[in-house]
Amino acid sequence: MENIKFGLLLTAIPFIVIFQFICIWWALADIAVRKIKGPKRAFWTLLAIILPPVGPLLYTYLSREREREIEQPRTPVPASAEAA
Repeated sequence: MENIKFGLLLTAIPFIVIFQFICIWWALADIAVRKIKGPKRAFWTLLAIILPPVGPLLYTYLSREREREIEQPRTPVPASAEAA
């Protein structure tokens, strides 16, 4: 029974490492693309590196929710302006 548990653990470790690497890479790429400046960028970068995969998940939930609140809805262009 001990051998089975150890074998399952050895099988799961590479998948966990790959998942954490993908989470960190995705969060860092997203932070680089977005218009986050100054200490907020440093905070999210450190959080993503130090706490994988919790850091990227927190970044996704908290940072993107805040961006949606800040963005103002676009007003539709009147039909007469499109024709010109």
